[in-house]
Amino acid sequence: MKPFTLTAVLRYRQQLEDGAVTKMTQAQRHLENQKNLFNTAQKEYQELLNAMQQSQIDGIAIDELLRYESRLDWLKQKKQHLAGEVDNAEKQVEQRRRIVVTKSRDKKVLEQLKARQNAAWQRYLDKKETAQLDEIAVLAHERKDHNS
Repeated sequence: MKPFTLTAVLRYRQQLEDGAVTKMTQAQRHLENQKNLFNTAQKEYQELLNAMQQSQIDGIAIDELLRYESRLDWLKQKKQHLAGEVDNAEKQVEQRRRIVVTKSRDKKVLEQLKARQNAAWQRYLDKKETAQLDEIAVLAHERKDHNS
C-alpha cells in the first residue's frame, strides 16, 4: 500500500508559514512606525532645545522659559517611552522572525520526508516490477524448454 502522501500536511504547514510571515511583516511595519515616532519626537526635542537656547541668548521671560522647560521635560519623557516601544517592537520582530524560521524548517523537514517516502515507494515498485519481469522470463524460458 502506498504511504500517506503528506500533501495535505504540507499545504497546512505552508499556510502556517505564510501566516507567520504575515505577522512578522506586521511587526516590522509596527517597528518602523515606532522608529518614525521616536525620530519625530527626537527632532522636535532638538528643535525646541535650540529655540530655547536662542531665546536665552536674545533674552527670555521667566514664564516663557518655564514653558520651554516644561515642554522639554514632557518631550524627554515621550522619547523615553517611545524608546521603550521601539525596543519592544524590535524584540517582537525578532520573535516573529524566529517563528518564521521554525515554521519554514518544519515544512522543509516534511518536504524531505515526502521526497524520501516517494523514493522508497518508487524503489519498491521498481523491485516489484523487476520480480514480475524475472518471473515472466522464467515462464517463457520454461515454455521454450517444453516445446523443444
